[in-house]
Amino acid sequence: MTAKRAAKGRKRHDEASKLLFLREAIADMLTLLRPDIAGALLLDRIEAMPTEYVEADRTKRLGDAVFRVPFRRGRFPDRVGKDGVRRGRRRYLLMPTEFQSADDGGMLERMRDYTERMLSDYRTRGLVREGEDPPVLAIVVYTGPGRWRAKDGSEAVRALPRRLGRRLARYQPQAYIPVAVDELDSADWPADSRFASAARLVQRRSPGELYLQLAAEMERHPGAKRRKFRRGMHAWTDEMVGDAIELPPFVKMDGTGREEMKQLHRESVEAWGASFVAKGREEGLERGIEQGREEGIEQGREEGIAAGQRDLLVGMAANRFGADAVERLSGVLDGRPSRRLVADAATLIVSCANAREFAERLGELHRTQLPAA
Repeated sequence: MTAKRAAKGRKRHDEASKLLFLREAIADMLTLLRPDIAGALLLDRIEAMPTEYVEADRTKRLGDAVFRVPFRRGRFPDRVGKDGVRRGRRRYLLMPTEFQSADDGGMLERMRDYTERMLSDYRTRGLVREGEDPPVLAIVVYTGPGRWRAKDGSEAVRALPRRLGRRLARYQPQAYIPVAVDELDSADWPADSRFASAARLVQRRSPGELYLQLAAEMERHPGAKRRKFRRGMHAWTDEMVGDAIELPPFVKMDGTGREEMKQLHRESVEAWGASFVAKGREEGLERGIEQGREEGIEQGREEGIAAGQRDLLVGMAANRFGADAVERLSGVLDGRPSRRLVADAATLIVSCANAREFAERLGELHRTQLPAA
């Protein structure tokens, strides 16, 4: 993959993540992961802030998301006036939030620069008024596989004794809180938590799993008030499945019952299997013509088609289920498998939830399609 294509893919991912992690989902995230902070905030009043900044040289900068949420105690004592009355300033929290699909070793420096530009622009535009000095809680939501390993800014004081670390932490440059969604366990989270639904979607890797998980999560959030969130989940899923499965339009999926959704899923998988075979035939035809120019074009054509389909299937099985699945699939596809067997194997790669299910169903498929003795 070229750097240009990779950058384009990251941009699409970020745009989709903005729709999935709406302000209400971020409020749920704080409640679940940082209740110590959430308890001091009026999370039902969280609001999205502008993310496009124009600098002094008229350069435009665009961030992913920023949220503002007031504290429960709206004003905090700031000083005592000449009349002896204690006065306070309006206090709220700013949360610049970035979405990452891959680990980024330079994230700490980016977040510090981003936060500085954000505050400068907000003050210039009057979004942060004179005399206000809002605290900033920067967040990086990581939706890629595995752990987030980039520095988060807490390294400078982490190895120190706790008391000394607390004393020095206030003097450290802006840090951020990393949220690695793939590592979270949502089993005990409230069923109607928007962040829990978003996390479960992120944790599903295959198109088939994502499709069915989307159906389950949309049922958890009924009603007009959650329609925007349901639409966001649909948009994110549609981006993640890409060309693997054609996701039905939101208006068709919204309000559809579980059994109807399963039928829609089966239809989509069957359509995907047919398109997969067609793609394999096209790629194999090119290979077959090259292999069979002088030794029988028709024979080379058929062998090329089979090889093209086999390579595609094996590569997909390796990505989803690992080396054992590749070995099992290779044994099934050795020789000259029927076109029906190839299409059915492609469907299993998409629809099976794990390697064990794939192995069992592939074995059953192979046995049922063996020629009679």
